[in-house]
Parts: sequence; C-alpha cells; structure tokens
Amino acid sequence: MLKPREFTQNEYEFVSIDDMVPSDHLLRK
Repeated sequence: MLKPREFTQNEYEFVSIDDMVPSDHLLRK
C-alpha cells in the first residue's frame, strides 16, 4: 500500500517501489 506524502517525494517513491516490488528489493540486496 502506498503511504501518505508525509515525507520528501524521493522517500515517497522509494517506499512505493519497495512495496510494489519487495522481491526485486531482496534480489538487489
């Protein structure tokens, strides 16, 4: 789920991407 825009757009995008593709995030690690 996308979180509210309570922080900078950069963080907001990072959060949305991390939530949209958690598998990709783990693979990147």
